[in-house]
Amino acid sequence: MKKFIAFLILGVLLFLPQVTEAHATLIQSTPSPNSQLKEAPNKVVLSFNERLQRDLYYIKVYDSEGHLVSESTTKMSPDHTQLSVGLKKLKNGTYTVSYHVISADGHPVESSYLFQVGNGSDLLNRPAPEPANNGGQSGIAFSFYGIYELFFLAFAGWIFIGVLRREWIHQQKAGWYQALKLFFLISAVLLSLSDSYGALSGLSGSQWGTYFFHTELGLISLIRVLLAIIGVLILQWFRWLDGLWVVGMIALEAAVGHAAVFHPVPLTLVSDAVHLFAAAFWVGGLVFLLFHYKSHLKSFLPFFSNGAFISLLILVVTGFVLTLLFSPDISDVFKSDWGQLLVVKVFVVLLVFLTAAIIRERLKSRNPHAFKRWIKVDAALMFILMIIVGALTHLTPFPPNEPVYWKTDREGCTIATSIYPTNPGTEQTIQLAVQCKDRKMTTAEMTLQELNKEELAPFHISLKRDAARSDDDHVSYFTAKGSYLTIPGKWQLKLTIYDRQDNYIEVGHSFEIYRVKP
Repeated sequence: MKKFIAFLILGVLLFLPQVTEAHATLIQSTPSPNSQLKEAPNKVVLSFNERLQRDLYYIKVYDSEGHLVSESTTKMSPDHTQLSVGLKKLKNGTYTVSYHVISADGHPVESSYLFQVGNGSDLLNRPAPEPANNGGQSGIAFSFYGIYELFFLAFAGWIFIGVLRREWIHQQKAGWYQALKLFFLISAVLLSLSDSYGALSGLSGSQWGTYFFHTELGLISLIRVLLAIIGVLILQWFRWLDGLWVVGMIALEAAVGHAAVFHPVPLTLVSDAVHLFAAAFWVGGLVFLLFHYKSHLKSFLPFFSNGAFISLLILVVTGFVLTLLFSPDISDVFKSDWGQLLVVKVFVVLLVFLTAAIIRERLKSRNPHAFKRWIKVDAALMFILMIIVGALTHLTPFPPNEPVYWKTDREGCTIATSIYPTNPGTEQTIQLAVQCKDRKMTTAEMTLQELNKEELAPFHISLKRDAARSDDDHVSYFTAKGSYLTIPGKWQLKLTIYDRQDNYIEVGHSFEIYRVKP
C-alpha cells in the first residue's frame, strides 16, 4: 500500500498536463527590420501568422528623438491577421517600430525593430541583428500560472472525486479544504491580473472596459475569477452543482491557449479537456491520500488505484494526440526555448525518480520521520515542475525564424548579405553589399537550395545592381525580391559575384528556417 503512494507521487509529476502556447508570429513587415530605404514610407504594415484579438492592438513609430511620427489610429484587416498605421512625412534618419497585439490564444505579443530612411549605416558596417523578442510576459507571469495550475488541479480534482464518492469528501479535514479553496481563489485572481497587465501594456486606462468585456482573454479572466468565487462559496451543497462546476472549469482552461488555435479545433479542445480531467483526478487523489491516508487508506485506495490506472492510460493517449497536433515536426522542438526548458523539466523528473526510489526504500524501515522528510523533497520538486509548466505555457515550441545576416571576407573583398523575412512562403527581400580593394563588382547571382529535399530544384536568382547607391569606392549594392524560401528546412546560399573582366568570387553559407504555425 505504501509503495503505491510513492508511485502516485511519481506518476502525478510525470503526467501533469504540459501545455504549450503558439503565439502570433510576425511573418512579414513593411518596412522590414534593419532595412535602409531611399524614400520614406507612408505607412507601416505588419502581417501575422494567425488571427489577432480585436480592439487591443497598436503600432507606434518613433524617430531618433523619441517623437511619435505615426498616426493615432492603427487599422486591422478584415481577417484579423494584418495591422497597418499611417506615417507623417519622414525625414532622413533612424525610426523605431513598436507593436503590441494579443494572439488568438489570449497571450500578448510585443516587440520593436528599426529601419532607416536615407543615408545611414550600410550593410557592410551593420552589426548582426539581435533576435526578435516576440514574448511579452515575464517570469512572474510564468510563476503565477504554475502556482495556479497546482491549486486548480488539486481543488478541481478533489471536488471531482467528491462527485464520484461523496462520503469521503464529507469526512475530510475541514481546515485543509478551506485553505485549499482559499489558495485556489487567490491564485485565480493573481493569474487573471497578470494576464490583464500583460494584455494592457502600453494601452490607456480607458481601454480596461474594452478588454474585460470585448476580448476573449478579458472575458476568460472574469469567468475564471467568477467560477473561483462560486467554488469557494457554494460548492459541496449539491453533487450536481459540484459536477457542473468541475466541467465548467475544465472547459474554460481547455479553451485557453493552443487548443483554441490549432486545427482541428474540436479535436484539440476535447483532447485537452479529457487530459485535464485525468490530471485533476491524479492530483486531487494524491492530495487526498497525503492528508487522509491514515484514516481513509483502506477504503479509498482500491477505488483510486483503478481510477489512477485509467487516468494513466488517458494521459498517455491524449498526450500523444496533442503532441502530434501541436508539433508534427518533433525535430524542430528542441531548437526553441521551449524545447530547452523541456530538457530542464526532464532533469527535474529524473530527480523525482531518485526521490521516489529513496521514499520506497525508507518506507520499508517504517520510520515516519524519514518518510515525511522525503515527501517534503518530493513536494519541492513538484513545485519546481509546476513553475516549469507555467513557463512552458507561455512559450512556443516553434523556433523563431531570424533574419539571415552573413558577412565574410574573400580575395580582398568584404561581402555582406541579408535576407528578410525568412518565414516559409513569404516574400523575401535580399540585399548584398560588396566592397573590394582593387576592383568593382558589376554582376551578382545567388542560388538557394534546400539541402534535405533532392527533388526540389534550386532557385537561381539574378540580383539587380543598385546603381544609385553603388559608388566609385569599389562598393556595389545588389537587391532582389521574391518568394524563394518556400519550405522549412536547411538551406544553402551560394553567391557568385563578377567584376568587369568576368573574374568572379564564389562564397557560400548555410542556414535553417523553421515551420510557422498556420
